[in-house]
Amino acid sequence: MPTHRISWSWSPAAQEDCVQRADNLVEALSESARDRASSAASITVEAAERMRAWINAQDESWSFSAAAADLEAGWGEWAHHQGWRGPCAAWIDALRCTYREARDAGGAPGPRQALLTELDAWLAEAPADVPRHQGESREAGFAARTRLGRPEDVCPHALRRLGREETILIHGYSETALGVVTAAQKAGLFPEVLLAQGAADQSGLRSARHLANHGVRVRLAWDVAVVANVDEVDRIWLGTEAVGAGAFLAPVGTSLLLEQAERLEVPAAVLCTVDKLVPGGSVQLPPWGEEESWNLWAYAPEGVELSSQPLERVDAEKIGLWLTEAGEETLAEFCTRGLKPYPAPPCVA
Repeated sequence: MPTHRISWSWSPAAQEDCVQRADNLVEALSESARDRASSAASITVEAAERMRAWINAQDESWSFSAAAADLEAGWGEWAHHQGWRGPCAAWIDALRCTYREARDAGGAPGPRQALLTELDAWLAEAPADVPRHQGESREAGFAARTRLGRPEDVCPHALRRLGREETILIHGYSETALGVVTAAQKAGLFPEVLLAQGAADQSGLRSARHLANHGVRVRLAWDVAVVANVDEVDRIWLGTEAVGAGAFLAPVGTSLLLEQAERLEVPAAVLCTVDKLVPGGSVQLPPWGEEESWNLWAYAPEGVELSSQPLERVDAEKIGLWLTEAGEETLAEFCTRGLKPYPAPPCVA
């Protein structure tokens, strides 16, 4: 039971302070809220750094009641744009849990130190290849990571299934899959990678640059062409930013691609880490996919309806193999290991 009451009987001056604080947090998170290309890990790390600086600017008198309003209003826009991603949703969920635990424990005078400690944990555990935005050094001792997944931990499990000079179709941008291919190249397996252009976010072009810089043979094709070329590949690897109970998110066209792969008996797998699981298990399409239709056609004439959502929910039954940090799993095993069944409620009662 809470040991104190939360009162919303604020003076006008206190309400003004709350609005200003929330506006400052909105501004601090605005850059990462608009990021459509970076990985969920990078976006989460940047947001955590920005929020840590913002919380450090609050004085010790910052109360639980003020913090509840500040936080929910301040990260609202960021959560709207990025909360569909598993790691981003888990970060907000962890902060809400931290706030409530500190409040219910009767911490005085407010949640400041508890939130800073939780943010430090996310930053300390950030994977080594995630860029830091404030020039902070990364200590060698930050090895035990629990909040953000380590894509490199998937690598040995995926490499064991890979033969020499195989052709792999990677659909959508996946740092995990790219890391495995790079490791395979270094190990002398010399894979060839087929990539779709990824018209919505140029994911294929970004992937192609990364792999070419590491000496990997790459073929880039139009999005629709990869479906026609499934018979030319040995396996399909998919990445995802969000996994839930029975579904995951992937680029539009993935379901059709998997149906073609099943007909041709081409094996397919999702490569991801446990932080991609969305708390509560409800997978949502990013709202900006429809809101930012200019990405499909900036000056569409009147009467043209734009279906600009670049992602789709994919039925998990279409994938039998999940390659994760724990090895080869089914989705049921993956979810049992890491899915939080209920998301934390908002800080505001």
